[in-house]
Amino acid sequence: MPRYILTHKRAGKHTAAELNSSRDVLDDALKKIPPAMIYDQPEPDSASSRRIIVLTAEPHEIASLKRSLPKDLLIEPEILHKLHASPARSPMVRQSSTRVTVRGGGAPLPAARITIYFEAGGSLNTLPLAFTGSNGRAELSYDSSIQPLFVIAEPDGGFWALFNQRPTSHVHFDCPSLPKVTPLEWWHRAVGVHEYDERRGEGIRIGVIGTGVGPHPRLRHVILTDGKTDIERHETHVCGIIAARPKGKGEFAGIAPGASVFSARIFHKGPDGPVAENHGVIAQTSERMARAGKKNGFAADLINLSFGSPEASQILRDAIQWALEEGTLCISSAGNNTGGPLDYPAAFPETIAVTALGKIRWGPKGSTGKHWIPQKKDKFGARDFYLAAMSSIGSEVNCIAPGNGIISTIPRTRRQKGHAAGRIPAPYAAMDGTSLASPMACGVLAALLSEMPAYRALPRNATRSRMARKVLQKHSTSIGLKPEYQGKGLPSIPTA
Repeated sequence: MPRYILTHKRAGKHTAAELNSSRDVLDDALKKIPPAMIYDQPEPDSASSRRIIVLTAEPHEIASLKRSLPKDLLIEPEILHKLHASPARSPMVRQSSTRVTVRGGGAPLPAARITIYFEAGGSLNTLPLAFTGSNGRAELSYDSSIQPLFVIAEPDGGFWALFNQRPTSHVHFDCPSLPKVTPLEWWHRAVGVHEYDERRGEGIRIGVIGTGVGPHPRLRHVILTDGKTDIERHETHVCGIIAARPKGKGEFAGIAPGASVFSARIFHKGPDGPVAENHGVIAQTSERMARAGKKNGFAADLINLSFGSPEASQILRDAIQWALEEGTLCISSAGNNTGGPLDYPAAFPETIAVTALGKIRWGPKGSTGKHWIPQKKDKFGARDFYLAAMSSIGSEVNCIAPGNGIISTIPRTRRQKGHAAGRIPAPYAAMDGTSLASPMACGVLAALLSEMPAYRALPRNATRSRMARKVLQKHSTSIGLKPEYQGKGLPSIPTA
């Protein structure tokens, strides 16, 4: 039976009396809802938090309920959000198979992630994730009706991920080592970072909402607000882009390593990969990051949202608007719809929507980033930059930032039974997607705001958020692309 999320509006309500009144409206309405329709009532983290009710009912029952609800309540179907670095996966039926061998540095690479992509129903899908064994091999089985389009091998740190566009029954990858130059690369220079400064971004508070973070020794300063580490590798990579503090060769710096970073996990493990909590929980989490001066609040100046959905949630938009009024600006990845429209929440006008930038001649032949070099001439701009082909585009785009072939932190953890944990002390990996462009822009904005005492002195209200937006716009420069590709352009930190 379909599930629906019921909650109360909070945008425009910030005093204790206003917040309590909005919850009272929901409590009164709840008395009129048949108990059989109530599926779940997640406990809010404080008395002033948003309350959500999960309902199960037929559409006609919800339509009838809507007509009786006060205008201060919101009810909508459950909306699924996905990471902007991995498409939906399909069930596996064991009939045909592809054997994959992964080597690097002259030896087999255990615990490498293997993903086979195929087309079904007009969309790109993947088989369930597989991992190589100690011999560097993995075998993926699938229904014989499936025709693999391509396969990707992602080593467990230290080596480039590679791409094979014409997989056969046997695929071999020989992965080159990641570059050992440290701690800066082309994406740092692109956004104006020319030397490592561990204090850059100091005094700015950033919320990162996604799959959890770590463990990783270069992200020990990141605060896990819920104590939850990464169930995938997505947000660890995102966090490293913002705030990694490198110590040795082959380790890359975050853009704003001095910022205070707070992680919250809104994805859980599903049978075929990460699954997002309902969007009511995402709204609650966003507001908790923004809340200040109240129990369990984190007073984030910026929140990074590297996930999205093609469906617009008014509940999530209400939460983003409320956060903005509390002085918190949300920065969101545009989506990986290969030239299609932006996902939400990036498409909401209250957020900063970021597309992904790539650089010509970066990465070895066969690396995944090479796959996203565009074919159209109008997607190439100045300074050997281009709009990465996976990026969503549209009039809602605010800026563009590096997001193709980006090397950052991944968790130091056991990937598969039988593989020793921590084989690489501080693992890094290359990834692609607008998921990585969003934290890049977030880090640049944190670095800019940290040098502005006038911003930090502002009260926590919409004036603070508007100033943050204006600062990002002011420091964004066109790289010669259409506005629907780059918005105002590439944000960067002025050189001294």
